[in-house]
Amino acid sequence: RLFIMTVSLLVLGTNFIYGQEYTLNGKKTNLSANRVYLNGVQFYSEEITPLNIDNRVYVAVQDLKGLVGAAVKWDKKAEEINISKDGNIIKMKKGNSFYRLNGKKVSFDKGTKVHIVDNRSMVPLSFAIREFSLSYKYDTNAKTLYLTSNGSGLFAEEDSHGTDGLDSTSKWINQNNSDEVKGMGLFSEEDGIDISEHYQDNVVVGDTSSADKHATENKSPSKNNEVKKNTFSLSREQSEMQDILMLQLSGTLKYTVETAGNVVSIHLPNMEITGNDYNKGGIIDKIDVQKTYDNNGSIVKVYYASSVNMNLLNIQKNNRSIVLQYNLPQIKPTAFSYKKDRSTATLNIPLTKSVKSISLQQTGKGIRFYIDKSAANLNPENITGSADDRLMSSIVITDEGNRYAVEMTLKERVSHNVISAVEGKNIIIELKKGNHRPPKIVIDPGHGGKDNGAVANGLKEKELNLQVTSKLVPRLRELGYDVITTRDDDMYPTLDERAQIANRNDADLFISVHHNSADKKTSIHGIETYYTTSQDSKKFADIVHREIISVTNANNRGVKTAKYLVTRKTYMPAVLLELGFMTNENEALNIGNPVYQQKISDAIVRATNEYFDK
Repeated sequence: RLFIMTVSLLVLGTNFIYGQEYTLNGKKTNLSANRVYLNGVQFYSEEITPLNIDNRVYVAVQDLKGLVGAAVKWDKKAEEINISKDGNIIKMKKGNSFYRLNGKKVSFDKGTKVHIVDNRSMVPLSFAIREFSLSYKYDTNAKTLYLTSNGSGLFAEEDSHGTDGLDSTSKWINQNNSDEVKGMGLFSEEDGIDISEHYQDNVVVGDTSSADKHATENKSPSKNNEVKKNTFSLSREQSEMQDILMLQLSGTLKYTVETAGNVVSIHLPNMEITGNDYNKGGIIDKIDVQKTYDNNGSIVKVYYASSVNMNLLNIQKNNRSIVLQYNLPQIKPTAFSYKKDRSTATLNIPLTKSVKSISLQQTGKGIRFYIDKSAANLNPENITGSADDRLMSSIVITDEGNRYAVEMTLKERVSHNVISAVEGKNIIIELKKGNHRPPKIVIDPGHGGKDNGAVANGLKEKELNLQVTSKLVPRLRELGYDVITTRDDDMYPTLDERAQIANRNDADLFISVHHNSADKKTSIHGIETYYTTSQDSKKFADIVHREIISVTNANNRGVKTAKYLVTRKTYMPAVLLELGFMTNENEALNIGNPVYQQKISDAIVRATNEYFDK
């Protein structure tokens, strides 16, 4: 116990990434997030990430489901958290510096206790390391903590490797929160609800503790004498660097994984699927879920595209999850540079001497041109661009003896233009993504459902956002735009789901509508427009901000960059609008006024018309 305490004080306390304002035990405070990996996969929650509180790492108590497979219940009558695993029962209360393990009082590490952050109970991670036998490794340079589940069954029987070889850049979001929040904001009164009803993306099916299994075994059989099957769910995470498909299992069972060509087959005995909100496309052509011949299990077949190099696929087989991780190869800047944006990109190939011209030939899916070897020093090899690149799928350079053949496979609606081939001793090709006809726009009213957003002066942000978009969407449709919304009523799509809606539909523009707040400085007022580093996004941000300021005469707080998830994970030009401060009494009167909201809607429409040259 003394050893673990040292870990909490010296190691976990320095593992922070960035600061953000939270409500800690009823008071606003700035807390830093922490980076935590479990069995080689990053563990964090979009809403309550592991946090640094008083120089200790804390995790949401509900995340113990995903971290250690514990069952967690909120006892409303006793106002007590109950955690069970392997026949052991742990009980704790908010604010207490101790807990009870099978009735015996045990102290948390000195200086730690159960905290309430944004209406979620947080427990020190050192507690989980100690009570659930987790091993750890701390990377001082990366300020990252790697946890490993101990005991037998960490990996499937056929998998003999450990976790040291896993890519530390792997990322997965485990969301174990229920929309039905009661008591201290922990869980619904009934534990074990199907969370896939609320979180269709990145679904994680909770493990059944051995205590629960034992209780189940002693129960009388059902009327149909059916044995309850284990379940699994599919989810997918894509980024510029990786494409990850995860199968999350509800229990620890034997399974087999086979690879034949570009097809991965996973045999799951006595299992049936509960959720399959995964995103096909990109490097995956098809995912089939089939029943086994005896109807007692499932076979999942993942068909990767023929262009995928299967040697780059890493299959991680853990006790309750199977992760197919494909590290996307990037275009190498040593041979040439490829700079991509949301709707434009530039390919620059350096030459050793000037050439008179190049001749581009149109192919079925792109263009091909040739470079004399005396004018270039390239390393001919197949190089594939990222799967999320909206403009180009791949570049292939072939050595044909006296010349190099360069073939670019382009995506739909992409045009090309050679702007230099002589004076600068280089070949520069510009690519541009054309818009759908009619243009396709995703409108995202921020927050919703359980997430009110900001609340001030009798207003709820989630309602204001929907009021503005309810005026905006019909007008855009009247003008002929193809408009898709992330929500039309009081529901809560996750941030990832909002971005995925836009990406799946290959939208031409993404607009997220929000309203601002500044609780401590109510005098602050004005309108802000945000985008994530992208000149293509900035083009629309400048236009829409100018139009909104012009019609409202509001305080101009400028066009700014920020790494908001919905503007960062969308592939097309994207902006996030902050249409005024709810915490400013005068501005609150305006932004709650339907006439003012209509002015803003009309301004966004004019900006959209200008952007699409309508």
